[in-house]
Amino acid sequence: MRILANDWGAWIPLVVVMSLTTALVGVCANQFVWTHSPEFLAAARASGLRAEEFHIVSVSVYCCVALVAAFSLTVVGSATVVRCAPDFCRWRLLGATPAQVGATALTMTAVACGAGALAGSLASVPASFALVPWFNGLAAQGFPGGTGGFDPSFRASPGAWAASLALSWLTCMLGSLGPSLRAARMRPVDALRSSSAGAEGASGHPVAAAAV
Repeated sequence: MRILANDWGAWIPLVVVMSLTTALVGVCANQFVWTHSPEFLAAARASGLRAEEFHIVSVSVYCCVALVAAFSLTVVGSATVVRCAPDFCRWRLLGATPAQVGATALTMTAVACGAGALAGSLASVPASFALVPWFNGLAAQGFPGGTGGFDPSFRASPGAWAASLALSWLTCMLGSLGPSLRAARMRPVDALRSSSAGAEGASGHPVAAAAV
């Protein structure tokens, strides 16, 4: 917590990326739950539309968001640990055990990613009210029998909110596992090298460190 509090401004970009990605995941989760709900199915039948058409056209969006989320969230989790690699080296030099370094890295990632995931999941609720009906109305115009006036009253799902929060946080934590283990295995002598060497040790490869 002290690491985050002492340099909170530098963590804002990571938290913002986490929030935006989680918001996208939340909108997709709401779209999935809504288009499978009894209210939506009844509205589609009443308008002469097939709910399966909405499911099919949504799959491409789900796939794109899943790819973006999987990459960005794992990178955020990894970057959170890599950014503090020089500090972890100094801790090892001062006598910290590998277990203490690893636990600190995971705890720091859990807090930072949890803040971003919570903010993003909350933002996904109003975003879903704006984007889900708009997307379905736009899609309905291209379906056979579509009239362009398909706008059933949208209802957000608490389950979709919880799923976006949990999935984003877990994905981010998954991305931090490797760097956290490598940070715990750093030798105290690494603290005497440059800070870039510490970052390379945490990321596992200089190219990976630069990419992160």
